[in-house]
Amino acid sequence: MNRDHPALPLPPADWLLVEVTRRSEEQTGDPPLENHATRTAATLDAPLERRIIERARRLPEGPGWRRRIDGWLSWLRASLLAMPVLGLFFGAGAAGLVETRPGTIALSYALAALLLMPTLMLFLWLLMMLRRTTPDGATGLLGRTAWKGLLLLGRLGLPLPGPLAGALAGFGRRAGRTFAAVATHGLWTGFFIGAIGWLALRFVGLRFDFSWETTLLTGGWMESLILVLGQLPALLPGVELPTPDQARAVLDDVSTPQTRALWAHYLLGALAIYGLLPRLLLLALFGWRWRRIGLTLDLARPGYLRLLPALDEIGSEYDPARGPRAQDDDFERVPAAPPGDGPAVLIGVELDDWPPENPGAAVLGPANDRAQRQAIEQALAGLQTRPQRIIARCSARRSPDRGTGRWLAGLRSTAPVEIELECTDDSARRDSIRIDDWARLAERFGLDFRVLGR
Repeated sequence: MNRDHPALPLPPADWLLVEVTRRSEEQTGDPPLENHATRTAATLDAPLERRIIERARRLPEGPGWRRRIDGWLSWLRASLLAMPVLGLFFGAGAAGLVETRPGTIALSYALAALLLMPTLMLFLWLLMMLRRTTPDGATGLLGRTAWKGLLLLGRLGLPLPGPLAGALAGFGRRAGRTFAAVATHGLWTGFFIGAIGWLALRFVGLRFDFSWETTLLTGGWMESLILVLGQLPALLPGVELPTPDQARAVLDDVSTPQTRALWAHYLLGALAIYGLLPRLLLLALFGWRWRRIGLTLDLARPGYLRLLPALDEIGSEYDPARGPRAQDDDFERVPAAPPGDGPAVLIGVELDDWPPENPGAAVLGPANDRAQRQAIEQALAGLQTRPQRIIARCSARRSPDRGTGRWLAGLRSTAPVEIELECTDDSARRDSIRIDDWARLAERFGLDFRVLGR
């Protein structure tokens, strides 16, 4: 179906629900169209995506699928919240290992151990984001590992039927990049918070000397490197930029008592600026994108292609993209046959109680789905004498649809068709709008109409 308006982004819960429904119906065959869920959804004054969601919610299996989906989304959210907590322990553990000898911390080793590897992984993540080489849409080694591990643990702890597994795989292809980014940067954010916090706690309670130790790297450029690395941390409150003399002193020996605090702030500031700040900004960015994520439906899928014409044909009288629908200008009226000599016949259209207690005519049967309607047509064709009229007994508790109107109008080639609307006093007061809708449908398709009891 061609539409002029853009696709409507859906929140993950709704997208997963309709995708699970589509996959389930594709496994079992054609989607059931002659049911209350489809008819109710079709009457919505909303875009097609909203009608598809409403239909999926109203199907008998809809609430069960929704509970499973909500459980999986809760599992996803919990895993994202667990990543920074896990990073805290990793960061604190790593910070506890940077002491090269009792009471002395080598700044070169501490920065390499706590900053070099995370920085290299950040550049690797950026390359993977730009290249988009992963088939599941996830990026970042830690993020992909979290996504795969989440699916594995979820399968062990939660039932995972085939349609839900396929929908989650599709969700991973669409939203896996964002999920993996939040997980990756959440873990590294927690890592640097844990490392900085643990080092700060030790610096408050213990006395450390600092040195800049190296075996392979020598020369005056090491002094320049120390000063260059200190430029950005010096922008933070309480962090001072070392002087060239202080840099040469820490290269030659351990820090003096007067410079211990300077080098402690230097290390903490470098970890905060070069490690924590980029990860925190990326976590905020992708966390915002995760909360606002919207997924579009691929309406070219076979399940939707079979469903959308039904929703459109028996759909609402209004489409936000096109305005009010035409009043069946393309409908060719079947010439009405005169009354026959046989008795009147009665068919039921989605009646609450079947068969009716006082039919007042020969009962042919219900006409609620395609198979039943074909049986009705065959029964009419097999009658030896054409009926005087065909009575379509309907319920005011059901909303009329154009598909039913077209089918009833097609029966006029056999005998005049009359809609009898079954309506109690309570429902007449409650569903007066639907009674008017039935009356308009009968007028539109050239059918007689009356409300029982009036």
